[in-house]
Amino acid sequence: MFASGTVKIDFNADAQVLMIGIGGGYIDSYLHKVYPKMNVTAVDMDQKMVDVAIKWFGLKMDNRHHVVVENGVEFVENAVSRGAVIVNVVTIKGDQIGAAEKIMTCTQFQRPHGLKERYQKLMNYSTPERT
Repeated sequence: MFASGTVKIDFNADAQVLMIGIGGGYIDSYLHKVYPKMNVTAVDMDQKMVDVAIKWFGLKMDNRHHVVVENGVEFVENAVSRGAVIVNVVTIKGDQIGAAEKIMTCTQFQRPHGLKERYQKLMNYSTPERT
């Protein structure tokens, strides 16, 4: 997100960051700690991963750092259906990184069966203009 210019490299960067997949919670915890105005939400479909991140990696949540246990695709679909504006989205394809025009996650060959169709539905929504 910094390399693409989507979010300025600035300790006062005021951004809404959505991460799909928590892993150990290290990246979202780092963003939360280093950027005090950044609001970070991590979504993971497996409560066990969240428990591991809390127990072994010291994941802590507060009013700027949220973890949601839900399927990431469904989380994004629900946000779109509620009219939530999703901004600061970054797409990474191989060694290329850039600001995503619309919601995308991983390259085609990395998507599980059926995910392509669900994302195609999301891609039909237009990206709101930033003011």
